Amino acid sequence: ADNVVQMRVAYGLDDGVNNGSVAYVAAYTACDGVVDRFVDAATFNALPAVPPLPNCVAPKTVWQTKWESVIAVRVAVVARSALAEKPSGIDGTKCDATTDGTEAPTPGPDLRPRWVGGLIDVSASGDPSPASPLYWKCYRYRVFETTVPLRNWIWRSS
Repeated sequence: ADNVVQMRVAYGLDDGVNNGSVAYVAAYTACDGVVDRFVDAATFNALPAVPPLPNCVAPKTVWQTKWESVIAVRVAVVARSALAEKPSGIDGTKCDATTDGTEAPTPGPDLRPRWVGGLIDVSASGDPSPASPLYWKCYRYRVFETTVPLRNWIWRSS
């Protein structure tokens, strides 16, 4: 699709581990049908083989056990404006539609897109040259995100 610059995915695990990404859970208990934490794909792939957990269905193989703990998927899509904003400043060369808080001499606010999983780096989404009118800071960005519960997996033990 035009002007979609990035997509992020995080897996919601029901494994009883609290990594701080889910604040609304009263008790972090494995296999209770409630997301205990969200992890990105790299973290998920690096997880060790998970032994069968109490309250879970019959023992599974390593991959089945790891994937069975996924009960939700969080997805974010980052889109940018179709047209670059006109540069501001006295000489008309400074793009500041999206700032990262490191501008000199006076740092502006950090206006890079964020989602519930954190900051999204869009600096590679345009021309890397600050002198270019297509520099990434010349665009406005918007994040669309949703969390999809994997209902059949939530109900799997009933």
